[in-house]
Amino acid sequence: MSLSGEYFLREGGESFWRWDGSGYDVKVVDSLDSDSSACILVSSYKELRDSVSNSIQNMNSVETLKDVFDQLIDSVTSEKPAESVSTKIFIPDLQKLKSIAVFSLGTPDSAKLRFPRTSMIKLASVISSILPSKSPNSVVDSPVIISVVLNSNTTTVPLTEIEYFALCEALLLSKYSDSRFKSTGKDSPKTFPQIQIVMQDPRSKLLLESTLECAKSHVRGIVLTRQLVNAPPNVATPLAFERVAKELTALYSDCLSLKVFEADECEKMNMGSFLAVSQGSALAPRLIHLTYCHPETEVSSAKCIALIGKGITFDTGGLNLKTGPMSMIELMKFDCGGAAAIFGAAEVLALQKPRGVIVHIISAVCENAIDGNSYRPGDVVAAMNGKTVEIVNTDAEGRMTLIDAMQYSQTKCSPSPSVILDIATLTGGALVAVGLSYAPILGNNESLLQAVEQSSKL
Repeated sequence: MSLSGEYFLREGGESFWRWDGSGYDVKVVDSLDSDSSACILVSSYKELRDSVSNSIQNMNSVETLKDVFDQLIDSVTSEKPAESVSTKIFIPDLQKLKSIAVFSLGTPDSAKLRFPRTSMIKLASVISSILPSKSPNSVVDSPVIISVVLNSNTTTVPLTEIEYFALCEALLLSKYSDSRFKSTGKDSPKTFPQIQIVMQDPRSKLLLESTLECAKSHVRGIVLTRQLVNAPPNVATPLAFERVAKELTALYSDCLSLKVFEADECEKMNMGSFLAVSQGSALAPRLIHLTYCHPETEVSSAKCIALIGKGITFDTGGLNLKTGPMSMIELMKFDCGGAAAIFGAAEVLALQKPRGVIVHIISAVCENAIDGNSYRPGDVVAAMNGKTVEIVNTDAEGRMTLIDAMQYSQTKCSPSPSVILDIATLTGGALVAVGLSYAPILGNNESLLQAVEQSSKL
């Protein structure tokens, strides 16, 4: 008896893609908690341990922490060269406060007077290292509180919303792990560690609080994308993507609507290119169309955008089978990354609820598998727009599905989008061109390309 993905869906429920949220409880406060087990002092300049270690090591109460912090800040002058460094100073004689970490954000960009995103990620890593266990499923006997002091006097260059967002996002994601399909280690923790970001300046505190809420919605979308991409291909099937879309619509029924088209309906729309890719798989394809629209948005004046994601839930390469050590066929569950990304974007939109915009979220989801019905090199198929396509290589399946999805967005969506953004794991040539740290971008509108590039920077 074969064990299909349906088994996991039944056992885990339809929300197999949901993360249990194991990780940190992040809050913004205006004063130190006396129950803090650790404290991190954040500065914009290199701090020398000797300048404050004497006072810190002689501390005998949490109340003196402010004096030590003030002394630390006073020891910094604007003439000192900035350098990224963190120093951890242990305090053995205190019952609850176990350690203090001094962290430098490094050198701000001279033109923008902003600290690099990597500084915030490193700060989140330091915070993570102080916790009693790196396991997201570890159980702690009592609440663990870590205080991160971001006093308004901490930096000569004030932190902005962008730096706050990078820090909050890194903190919320730093304990993400995926144990859904493991036979052990699934127990949820009884108590989550709590991180308190201390901000005494009222205006900065309000900004930080709103930024934290914004980061939480972004993280929900990021985690959804990760869960879909990381799920095995016998679970993250076209049917599973349909179920996820239905659950999102049910969760956010005030602003999300859904249309799902099965193979026979796609055939009526002449989607020969998309269906050619799917015909070798035992799993039925799905064209999934989510639409975001705030209930108070005036449709006639709204900006309309289409997000289209490549949704190949597993790519064998077809009859041009992926072979050889560099083919990475074992990783081809990742070929649904475009669809997963736009599903994550749908959840971010539904949580943040922007007005004045309508977003069509579309994916032609299928498997590129092999059997006697598989499409062949040399076949000629007709796409939805009426153009015929000669198949030269069946491992070029991404563009086959995308051309029908794009044509659908232009002819079947109402209102019709003025902008189409396509996200796809389209070719290994991208890795050759730009490596692992960047994503290539192509388009026919220079101003749109610049806007997308700018929005990717933090």
